[in-house]
Amino acid sequence: IGNLDWGNGISPVLIVAGGYDTNKDDRPDPTDPAPGNAGTNDTKGNALFIIDALTGDLVWKAIKGSDPATSTVYENPNLHDSIPSEVTAVDSDGNGVIDRVYVGDTGGVLWRVDLAGNDPTDNTTPWVMKRLLSVGRHARSEPDRRFFQPPDELPKPDSVGDYEALIIGTGTPPNPKQDDFNNSSERLFMN
Repeated sequence: IGNLDWGNGISPVLIVAGGYDTNKDDRPDPTDPAPGNAGTNDTKGNALFIIDALTGDLVWKAIKGSDPATSTVYENPNLHDSIPSEVTAVDSDGNGVIDRVYVGDTGGVLWRVDLAGNDPTDNTTPWVMKRLLSVGRHARSEPDRRFFQPPDELPKPDSVGDYEALIIGTGTPPNPKQDDFNNSSERLFMN
């Protein structure tokens, strides 16, 4: 839960991911490093929703597609994989309003959602969802890495100014007791 302004003043919102697609359970061994072993794209769970916490109404959603954005729907043609984790919502300028969201998907993609401005379709500050990192099945010669937990965001200053460091780890819940880490494809990533 956090605060967001989408043109009606600042109000509390819930930001939730679409969930897990059991299509992932029918795929080949996720530890097999062969490229392309992860199979087809998901048809469920590959979305992100922002919901008015007071009314339950949809404020905005990001889904797979390529149609132009509307005031409540943003489509990204690369949103192929389900998103089972919680999100990391960030108020990067300290004004009490969420302006950025980070989340990983089960295709090994880390996403950034920019919620600048209070009009999702404004040409100068539209709400968009972009890939930041791809270390799974869509990356060249990478194994079927999956993100099931939200990234940690660490605001840090340096000589140029403030930046956000992100740390996220891959994993496979069906095999949580894996102990052969020398041959594992699971990793921690910092972006």
